[in-house]
Amino acid sequence: MSSEDIILKFLQDQNRPFNTQNVTDFMQKHGIKKPTVQKVLDDLAEKGRLVVKEYNKTKIYHASQADLEVPSPEELQAGAQRLQELQQEIDAEKQAVAVLDKEVSVLMRSLTDEQVTERIQKSQAECEEMEGKLQSMRGTTNVISKEDLQKTEKQFAAKFSEYRKRKRMFKSVWETLLESSEKKASALEEEIGIENDASQGVDADALQAVFDKVSRQGAGRSSFGRNVAQKRA
Repeated sequence: MSSEDIILKFLQDQNRPFNTQNVTDFMQKHGIKKPTVQKVLDDLAEKGRLVVKEYNKTKIYHASQADLEVPSPEELQAGAQRLQELQQEIDAEKQAVAVLDKEVSVLMRSLTDEQVTERIQKSQAECEEMEGKLQSMRGTTNVISKEDLQKTEKQFAAKFSEYRKRKRMFKSVWETLLESSEKKASALEEEIGIENDASQGVDADALQAVFDKVSRQGAGRSSFGRNVAQKRA
């Protein structure tokens, strides 16, 4: 093909405006230099094969539309239908890609076979260890009878009630001492040698919670006993 044929075919295929430098850039792969490109463009314009317009001293060339075949209405309709079909295919492919991306994301977050096996083995070892401890506890734990448990609960409730009573008495005396003393509570405690709950590691809140639980259980047993007695009567 001659330089003229190559340049004309390029402009017809692209079917959009180009200046001389644009065409030269595309013609480099064909070895056509700028002076030749300029001459061919001007010759094609004189022959009416190209349309040329000048903007600010820059010539713009595009293929003459008179040389283009005008499609029939049937061809235009077929092209539009084909374009719609291709768009539907593209949309379907996009949906398929989105599904695959989601599956890949799930797989990336999933454990490998080796990791699953390792976790199973670790869980089994932990279960065996806990079962061994449970068996050991079953073999050595002494069972407390219901009567002994109730007796212990009553003793605890009585002693805790006495503890709270004496604590209230001490608080009253202590507040009187503090009012008549110019020393801080901590200094006075150290001087007298007071031992409080905190210094002895006593958790008063925990004891109170146990007392409340024992009291509720005792009340429940008493209510149950009264109901049984009424039924028997």
